[in-house]
Amino acid sequence: MTSMLDTARLVEGLWEQTGGLTRAVAGRDPDTRVPTCPEWPLRTLVGHVGQEHRWAAELVRRCEQLPIPDPWQADPGAPDEWARWLREGAEELTRAIQETGADTEMHTFIGPRPAAFWLRRTLSDTCVHHYDAAFATDTAFEIADDLAADVISEHGPAVHAGL
Repeated sequence: MTSMLDTARLVEGLWEQTGGLTRAVAGRDPDTRVPTCPEWPLRTLVGHVGQEHRWAAELVRRCEQLPIPDPWQADPGAPDEWARWLREGAEELTRAIQETGADTEMHTFIGPRPAAFWLRRTLSDTCVHHYDAAFATDTAFEIADDLAADVISEHGPAVHAGL
């Protein structure tokens, strides 16, 4: 299914949700358990999101399939560096989409799609993990209606396809 959001809104949403995640984890204990990701401490969640942004950027730049990284191997640094880690990952993905072109066709796990597919996929995951972090740290979670609707529509086909 294709997003109802244009590339500019997807980029804006990525920044909104990355910022929300950054606020949710600011000053928190890296070993805080994330109940919605039961095996993960907060450090792994933060590492995963920054790692995923960088991985998606590399997929877009190379236009080829790459191995899925292990979230336990991601190193977001010390907690006071997490905001930088997350912003740099979002910036890398945004720049890769701009340089490659959102409409450039490339490999995805559901066949050829425009590069914007990876922006949407990553934004969706960032929204979900922003919620995970907010829940784990008892902080506010906010998401714009259009982004929430897009996350639901993006996850529906993947869930039904068993992905």
